[in-house]
Amino acid sequence: MHRMHCRAAVRDLRLIAAAGEFRPLARHRRRRTRQLSVEAALGATNRCRTARETAVAFRTCENRFNVAARIPIDHFAARRVGPKSLSTDPLRSDEEMRALFAERARPILERHRRQSCASVFLLRKRYSEPLFGKVRVWDLIDRLSGCVDPTDQRLFGASQHVHVGQMLDAMEADGIATREWVLVALIHDLGKVLLLTEEDPANIVCTNGPIGQNDPGAGLDNCLIQWNHDEFAYERFKDLIPDELAWLVRYHSLEVAEARHLMDDRDLERTGRLLEPFAHYDHATKTPFGLPAAPLERYRDIIEEAFPDPIRF
Repeated sequence: MHRMHCRAAVRDLRLIAAAGEFRPLARHRRRRTRQLSVEAALGATNRCRTARETAVAFRTCENRFNVAARIPIDHFAARRVGPKSLSTDPLRSDEEMRALFAERARPILERHRRQSCASVFLLRKRYSEPLFGKVRVWDLIDRLSGCVDPTDQRLFGASQHVHVGQMLDAMEADGIATREWVLVALIHDLGKVLLLTEEDPANIVCTNGPIGQNDPGAGLDNCLIQWNHDEFAYERFKDLIPDELAWLVRYHSLEVAEARHLMDDRDLERTGRLLEPFAHYDHATKTPFGLPAAPLERYRDIIEEAFPDPIRF
């Protein structure tokens, strides 16, 4: 029985070490600390004569492991989620959680509003060349599963991958899921893969409006518009898809009311025929509670047909 307790103690300590539950400052210290902890457990428990002594020895080794790690476990949890975590207090109401989300989104929205002509030109130059190299478009769509818009209070933490699925569900239900609509729905937010980089989210998400001096009726392409994921994706797809779909990708986050006076006849026609209907599915379908009915894989053939080769992204 005593040997069984010893083996169980060492097994438990090995499991703790393997799981990384106690985490030292540096990787080389982590490996060394785990090794010393298990060796200490082996030595200590082998010298014990009773199950009680075995338990005491195991707890002593476990405590020493914590001391060697220098950093308490809950400190790492705090660093991962940051201050004002949305998940540390299970008693918070839904309204309180949403208020916290909005509070964290506010400075990002403010930074986006402060974009200047100079910052737009700088961002255009920064991303004038491919960032990810040559990649398959379907692989980019898969990456949307790791992209969460930190300002989108309708998705409230749901990924962009889920968002695209919600759009397609609604389009299918309304009988408008043509190959063109499905194609643009799948790719319209691919610029948000920038969320996986070190770029400031304020330059990736949020809606856009005109900045600087623009002449009424000049046409959107001749005006200076705030920069975000729309422009990033447009620059990659403009020569690969029909012009009006590229236009929709470029302006799908546009605040139409702020920019309508700048539109030319082409913009006005496309806004009524494409942008406003698309915006309905882009915005009205968002929810953190609705899982898409069909996997996006169902539409993969549309992407592979439109982009048979990797693209520069």
